[in-house]
Amino acid sequence: MLLNNHFSAQAVANATTLKKMLDEPVTAPMPAELVERFPELEGVATLPRARLL
Repeated sequence: MLLNNHFSAQAVANATTLKKMLDEPVTAPMPAELVERFPELEGVATLPRARLL
């Protein structure tokens, strides 16, 4: 397995993917923009709950 950190938040995506591969829980909410940028996080990353006004 190869992981490479990059200036565009790739380190967070890599860490999330690695945790999932190791069957570790991914509990930190991820911004929707991060999941849009890295579609492989879909279903792995937890999106923040929408706030009601």
